[in-house]
Amino acid sequence: MLRALLFFFLLSISLSAQECSPYFDIPTYELSSKKSASIGYVACLHAGGVVAEVGYDNVFVGVLAMGGGHNNETYSFIQYDFVYPNVRVYGGPVYRIVQNPSLLIGRFGTDFKLYSRLWGTASILQVNTNLNYFHFGVKLVI
Repeated sequence: MLRALLFFFLLSISLSAQECSPYFDIPTYELSSKKSASIGYVACLHAGGVVAEVGYDNVFVGVLAMGGGHNNETYSFIQYDFVYPNVRVYGGPVYRIVQNPSLLIGRFGTDFKLYSRLWGTASILQVNTNLNYFHFGVKLVI
């Protein structure tokens, strides 16, 4: 009886087609065009600094580190952008990290394509209702 069950079991699994290949499909990994990162040099009238940001889709997070004219302040930001063919407009809240950490009003600006991956940038960092900084510079978008 056990031999008959084993025979019918082996017969049933051998009648159906089986794929027995040592080769497996290689998964394709494609970088989404929605991902972006950039690093740049920005300056205002009395200080220079570095801005770095990474993002997915239209939401970006980043850091703006300024020099001595800004008392070596560092700001973090979250921004939402609107992308046009050669122009990017963005804005969002800013948090001051160093020296009196606090939530600031925001950062608003635009990036414009200069050449290939090189972009020009101009933004306003609104610290409070009486104080803002205008930054301009260049970014390398990766």
